[in-house]
Amino acid sequence: MNGQVQLREAALSIVAIIGGYFLVGYALKFTLGHAAIGGYAISWSVWASLILSLGVMGFVCKRRGALDSLGLSRPRSILKGGLTGLVGGVVILAGVALPVSLLSAAGLISPPEGASSLLVEGPNAQLSLALSLAVMWINAAFGEELLFRGFLMNTLMRALGDTRRAGVAASLIIALAFGVMHMPSQGLYGLVVTGIVGFLMGLLFLFGKRNLLPVVIAHGLINTVSMIAASAG
Repeated sequence: MNGQVQLREAALSIVAIIGGYFLVGYALKFTLGHAAIGGYAISWSVWASLILSLGVMGFVCKRRGALDSLGLSRPRSILKGGLTGLVGGVVILAGVALPVSLLSAAGLISPPEGASSLLVEGPNAQLSLALSLAVMWINAAFGEELLFRGFLMNTLMRALGDTRRAGVAASLIIALAFGVMHMPSQGLYGLVVTGIVGFLMGLLFLFGKRNLLPVVIAHGLINTVSMIAASAG
């Protein structure tokens, strides 16, 4: 496959994931709203990400016969991969805090008012938080990293030549797509914050030899801290 064909495939993949998320997500939002199970409503975004993740896994498995190209191969050391993710998550949290604080202080961005950080909402606040954290580790930590780093970033890297520079460029481009996906629910604040997080997550993905374990751990840690802090506040 030549470079132009690979670039076209990468561009179509990005459009398909972002467009698919909006189409599937809003279709679910306006038809099902927050689908409730046992009195606890699950956000439409959870179902949209789950459908897309399963679709990508099925597509790649059918096309390549394995999921290694998504970063799902077993790491050489699970312990090292997990520790890399934990340290990476702490570093990313620290790296995002300063620019977000400066932009917020300057009045350029602000968190959306009235937006809930929970993915599952019900009559018991503590149970809602616990269920949201469990769903988040599957939906966001694993699902979003599978889509954006495992699938889109790897696809774009191969199209750009699979070099270190290609990795940084792909990380930046996919970070922008990652930020755009969060705009409907979080506005400009979501674009900036998740865009920065996405870029740093891309660098962590490269550092971790393009294995999903470190970025899944880091993503889960970041969202866990953010969700608990928002609920406590």
